[in-house]
Amino acid sequence: MGTYEFQRPFTVPPGTPKERLQLLRKAFAETMKDPAFIAEAEKVKLEATYVSAEDIEKYVSQILAIRPKAKELLDFLMVQPKK
Repeated sequence: MGTYEFQRPFTVPPGTPKERLQLLRKAFAETMKDPAFIAEAEKVKLEATYVSAEDIEKYVSQILAIRPKAKELLDFLMVQPKK
């Protein structure tokens, strides 16, 4: 997957009921195919490309599966919470 395949994925809090999650995913997928939405996005020069939730989950799993040493070396990229 390219670097910018999913820049701003939508998320829900942990523990969101599965039925609600499926409903949100379906509504989002349908919105991304809606001709009126597509026309408005083009009008305001918004690039809106649909990537399925399943694909996002797959890519996030791949990212989280990197070796511990690699995580340690990349730790400087993480924003540390303010104390």
